[in-house]
Amino acid sequence: MQFPGFYGNLAVRDSLSAAFQAGRLPHAILLQGEDGLGKSVLAQLLARALVCTAGPEKAPCGVCPACRRALAGSHPDIAIAQASTKSGGISIEEVRRLRLWAAQKPSEAPGRVVLFFHMEKMQPPAQNALLKILEEPPLGVHFLLTCSSAASVLSTIQSRAQILTLSPLSLDDLRQAALEQHAGEDAEKMERLLPLCGGNLGKLSQLLTEKAGQSAREQAEKLLMAMLAPREADLMEATVPFLKEKARFREIVLQMQWLARDACALRMGASSLSGSPVSQALSQSLTRERLMALPDFLEETVQNVDQNGNMNLLLTWFCARLRALAGQ
Repeated sequence: MQFPGFYGNLAVRDSLSAAFQAGRLPHAILLQGEDGLGKSVLAQLLARALVCTAGPEKAPCGVCPACRRALAGSHPDIAIAQASTKSGGISIEEVRRLRLWAAQKPSEAPGRVVLFFHMEKMQPPAQNALLKILEEPPLGVHFLLTCSSAASVLSTIQSRAQILTLSPLSLDDLRQAALEQHAGEDAEKMERLLPLCGGNLGKLSQLLTEKAGQSAREQAEKLLMAMLAPREADLMEATVPFLKEKARFREIVLQMQWLARDACALRMGASSLSGSPVSQALSQSLTRERLMALPDFLEETVQNVDQNGNMNLLLTWFCARLRALAGQ
């Protein structure tokens, strides 16, 4: 099996390739890891490989009619669960629809493939509906699931799937991926950004592209400045809008993490990559120990958000920890 466009995680690739070529790929695979590590890319590669007609060693070949249809999103034996426009998660109705679809005879491939992205956004009733078909899967059907953390998925689903964890890329793997995915970018800028991304290609891509995350960055700067403010209420008030905006809060925390890493780089004598006065303020206001602990705390916050924690409790904890890191 081949893995074009997927980088690092050699042990995961070797395991999947061996199982695929031996015809022993599990009927359900759960890929876990932070956003930006390639879970969706890998799931779609597996889906294409399962319908590819070029043989197990070359699949997915990318050129056979089946691969071309899969790449175009029109293969009749591959289905992707569609998220609700209201909740952002996959609804119980969508799960039931796909259960009926999966039970039907494949149109041309040996079996059918169903992909469920962002399982952490699925409510328990929808996950329970999926569990029913995982307990007695139709012959030849494969379910490819992704989530930020398996802790957000029902334990009964976890027990019926092979869980594979994607890890951040090494600096060399990230550099190779960046050169292939972002050919033509300023090489010096790219090299300076690599250490700030924590081995995450998605984060690197976000930093290299245009200011798509500018609004989130502005809110991240606001929260970090509130962290340093004398009045404790400033930070609490700044987080109120996120009580019902979990996904937005997650995006902003990732921006905060980037600014915090930039501040760490400034403290160590490097020049700023963000150009943000907030990074400068952090590097000057926090002790070295507190500053170096800030990116790890923000990573912990992202993980807690992904585990579907109560937002009221989460934001209270978040504010208290931030103020403690600021020495307030």
